[in-house]
Amino acid sequence: STSSSHIYLCVADGVGSWRQFGVDPRAYSHRLVENARKVIESDMQHRELIRHSPFDRDLDAVHPLDVIMDAWNMTNSEGVVGSSTICVATLDRKLGQLSYSNIGDCGLLVIRHIDNAQVGYLAKKSFQSNSSAHTAHSDLHIAFLSQQQLKSFNLPYQLGFTNIENTPNAFESPTDADTASISVLPGDIVILATDGLFDNMEMEEIVAEVASWEENHSVTEIGVLAEQLVQKARLLSLDKHKDSPFALLAKENDIMWGGGMPDDTTVVVARVTTAA
Repeated sequence: STSSSHIYLCVADGVGSWRQFGVDPRAYSHRLVENARKVIESDMQHRELIRHSPFDRDLDAVHPLDVIMDAWNMTNSEGVVGSSTICVATLDRKLGQLSYSNIGDCGLLVIRHIDNAQVGYLAKKSFQSNSSAHTAHSDLHIAFLSQQQLKSFNLPYQLGFTNIENTPNAFESPTDADTASISVLPGDIVILATDGLFDNMEMEEIVAEVASWEENHSVTEIGVLAEQLVQKARLLSLDKHKDSPFALLAKENDIMWGGGMPDDTTVVVARVTTAA
């Protein structure tokens, strides 16, 4: 969702183990995101009415944590059974501030040009690089990476609801979210993704995909980058020979796992610009 000064991003991932109880894992996550959208759009409409009223003043946009809290309450009150991880972020383009709240193993990262204030993208275009050496010739780096919330290996924090006997009910609440605000710069690339991306792609591989996208696409084709990341993650998830980040973490927990981690993957990408 987008207003003149704020952009909201959201990803969620239903917990697949609900299938064994005859519950569609998508039901809870889909309803949670739909309710988050309703909360955000209602807030935007309210702020717009106030801005054009005799009491003309700018109101703070609803915070990601409040979005998750309201969406969680709405979803549970509807009796939707299941559970989900979720990450909501808002970009305040006037202040150059990115705020987020994250429950579970979704994640947010910000990729930036080392020499970037406003000209990083143009500087990148001056490099002579080839497809096999994007990271070597790119000045891109990870400026910020959120932390996953795990109760144990492959068991993320999650929001949920159940009224069915003998089903999991040890859920977290939005107050358990990892919540923070960071400064961002024009030209920064913001990526929100479910664990399907981070379980299968090293950070260096994600940066390389961003570098490849910048080499071959206009900055307005930001959707192409999201598609590239999903496709790359899927390809690596099916690789049985190259150990993925998931496989490496499994081995650290004395679990024998090799190759990628097949999983559905959702990626949302935004490029920071100043407000008009």
